[in-house]
Amino acid sequence: MVVAGPFGGAIGLVVGFVFIIVGAIEIILGIGCFKAWGWVWTAGVIITIVSLLIGLLELLTGGAGAILGIVISGIILWYLFQPNVKAYFGKT
Repeated sequence: MVVAGPFGGAIGLVVGFVFIIVGAIEIILGIGCFKAWGWVWTAGVIITIVSLLIGLLELLTGGAGAILGIVISGIILWYLFQPNVKAYFGKT
């Protein structure tokens, strides 16, 4: 279905603005990873846990494709809790 006219333009504007905000947040998190800002580790753990929970909910609602997301989130969470990674971010 194609949405046209002023309503479609407004939706596009809102979606574009959301993408810009998300992109800016991701850039800040990326810079924080390179600069070893401690709060970035915490944000990464929170975001990964939320992603893991969303994947589990998707799996319960019949989305078998969520298994890959769950596995990736699990690996990321495991990695973030490795001693050298925690030390890098000052979380020892």
